[in-house]
Amino acid sequence: MKVIFVFVTMISLTSGLLMKKLATVPTPIFGFSIKQLRSIFKFIKHDFRDDPFKFPKFFLDTTNSKEVLDAASIAPGEIKEHIEYGEMVQLAYDLLNSNKTSKNYGETHVGSDENIGKVVSALFPSYKMETVIRTSAVEFSGAEATCESFMGYVLYNEQKRDATLVFRGTILMEEWYTDSEAAGQIWGGKPAKDIDAALELLVHPPANTLVAHQGFYSMYTNQEAPAKKSDKLIEREGGKKLPGLHIHEDGPKEKCRKVVGKLIKEGKIDTITIVGHSLGSALAFVAAIDMGEFVNSPELKQYNWKGKINAICYACPKVGTAPVISRYVAENRVNFFHYYNRGDIVPTGPMPGVLDHPKNTIKRRFDPARVKAIDPKRTGSLWHIHVDNLGAMHNLRHIMYNMWYTSSQAHEGDLDLASIKMDKSLVNWSDDMLSPDDNVPGNWFYKTLIKKFPEIAEGKILPDTSVGEFINLHKAARLVPAEVTATVGA
Repeated sequence: MKVIFVFVTMISLTSGLLMKKLATVPTPIFGFSIKQLRSIFKFIKHDFRDDPFKFPKFFLDTTNSKEVLDAASIAPGEIKEHIEYGEMVQLAYDLLNSNKTSKNYGETHVGSDENIGKVVSALFPSYKMETVIRTSAVEFSGAEATCESFMGYVLYNEQKRDATLVFRGTILMEEWYTDSEAAGQIWGGKPAKDIDAALELLVHPPANTLVAHQGFYSMYTNQEAPAKKSDKLIEREGGKKLPGLHIHEDGPKEKCRKVVGKLIKEGKIDTITIVGHSLGSALAFVAAIDMGEFVNSPELKQYNWKGKINAICYACPKVGTAPVISRYVAENRVNFFHYYNRGDIVPTGPMPGVLDHPKNTIKRRFDPARVKAIDPKRTGSLWHIHVDNLGAMHNLRHIMYNMWYTSSQAHEGDLDLASIKMDKSLVNWSDDMLSPDDNVPGNWFYKTLIKKFPEIAEGKILPDTSVGEFINLHKAARLVPAEVTATVGA
């Protein structure tokens, strides 16, 4: 009997040690260990265990649908202001985006910061550009190259006593790695040492500790900025270092803190407004909490700044773990406004059930049926869910158009529509998002831009003498889009 007991005990101990070893050794299945697969299964099970058929509904309803306010809740003055902020984000896209812009790795069409300032002040005359925001893309696992890229700018409005931080969304290939790096990152701490530790942080976050999406957080803080460019990037640049490319330049956090700190010390601002779309909205959200911490830091505490911090986000992904993220928003006095279209899956992720939006959020979701999305068969789009085209749902101009249209219907004429200058043509600004029945050429603005400025099509920077024409085209396209569109061939 004793022999049997000893034998069973040995088998049990050996099995336990073997299972413990197997749990941490990578398996042939996608290279994950059993422990990692178990962690991944946990958060999938968390969301879909009760009702596997809710998966499609989950994507359509996006975040906390019971808390979403309807269009009638938006005051006319607020919708006008928030559409203007959306235009600032759109301009940040337009200053970089073109068919071959990535050749410049972060330089904009107009080149110098001075020229960027000229464009911004021409389109938003009540604002002055204080600085350009750039970031070195973090060298995440799997990324082939790193790059420094133009991400937006910081503006100052003397009359409104407001500092506005503007972030564009994803354009360059390297930024997709940023979006997909959904590993855990303790707010204010260093990145997790490995994938096991990162997954463990997400699935079992330490009590009362905010765990953030590592890609978004690191991109804002510039934590992992590389000391030198990778061989792959140099090869793609033809072995040449482009002028103006500075790997060690201050990242978004340093740039934003320098400008905001200076304005607070000089007693010039009562509000800090941070705006962005998609990846940019995630950066805006991280920046908003950082600004809340900054104004109470030793550097600024003596100034006793009691102003408001507003984060105005369009199609914002989930950035941190609940419920701690809601506490951070409240403690740092952040007013979080979130606008998105029904059917856009970006605000549902990444890591649904693990990362979340704060509960204390002013959410406005819009029905994209107001603008008929194109037939996906016509474009061969892979991004198609249910009856709506994902590209159209996530498109910033589509969101702004729906903000304008649904709010104008709700307020029945109280909204000053003429002053906003919204037009259905804007939905097709840089994409093909409308039904053929709308008779609006797809990608009409960029077709016009490239035709007028062939340098942009070649991935080159405009000469200084062309910046004035570049500004005039942007002004006309924003003020009278239907007239400009009529001059573009379908």
